[in-house]
Amino acid sequence: MENFERTNIEQKINNSDFLRIANFVEETYGLKIPDFKKYLIQSRLYKRLKALGINSYGEYIDYLFAPGNSQEIQNMIDVVTTHKTDFYRENDHFEFLNDVILPEHSKLSNNIDIWSAGCSSGEEPYTLAFTVNEFNDKNISKLNYRIYGSDVSLTSIQEAQNAVYSMNKIAGIPLYIKKKYFLKNKDSEKNLVKIIPEIRKNVHFFKLNFLDKEYNLDKEFDLIMCRNTLIYFSRETQEIVLRKLLKFLKKGGYLLIGHSESIFSMNLPVKLVKTTIFKKI
Repeated sequence: MENFERTNIEQKINNSDFLRIANFVEETYGLKIPDFKKYLIQSRLYKRLKALGINSYGEYIDYLFAPGNSQEIQNMIDVVTTHKTDFYRENDHFEFLNDVILPEHSKLSNNIDIWSAGCSSGEEPYTLAFTVNEFNDKNISKLNYRIYGSDVSLTSIQEAQNAVYSMNKIAGIPLYIKKKYFLKNKDSEKNLVKIIPEIRKNVHFFKLNFLDKEYNLDKEFDLIMCRNTLIYFSRETQEIVLRKLLKFLKKGGYLLIGHSESIFSMNLPVKLVKTTIFKKI
């Protein structure tokens, strides 16, 4: 019981300990943690100190980097990385998918494979699934679709696989989409919904670190979405990651990035279709 009794946690992380964390995260995962996020990281790491019964950030970091503590490194990444996302975020991309990509693709093939790279807790890949399913319901020719979501956070992957969300998360979704694709929890006090099995069966999740030397994937994709993730990388790392992603995009396939991101001046094998939308050449 000793770990549960130690509650006098040192309240501040010093610059040296912050830099040890920030440098490790950037070198291992490519994610930049600027100095102004020091106290954000401190508050997020506090959860791990409390869980482990460790009294100072320095002691925690020594524990983190001790041999054999790979699980705690994963726990640390899960708490320090940003997981903000929403259903239908930057909705014009889903409109472009429905209006341009899917009609164009359906003339070439009955199958479409889509990768949501950096999917967080799954809202983006499930929105992709809703969009393809809606397209199928309105057209005679149907597309067999498989959607894949990847993230560096195991906690996010598990949340995505569970497909359970709060009612607040779906507040902005059109009513007919809610009724069609979400099941309410039988316990009304919990205010939870779950995505229907017919959608979940077509959406698959896996862990991937964008800084891995090689991506262990055995397929190419017709569309890759990598949105609002590149902004956490240096410009050099952004280009390295995009080159790796594009190896798995079919010629003529689409790459979509976030509205706050740019690939201007990068020498990549793509052409601009419209803002943040590119086609592999």
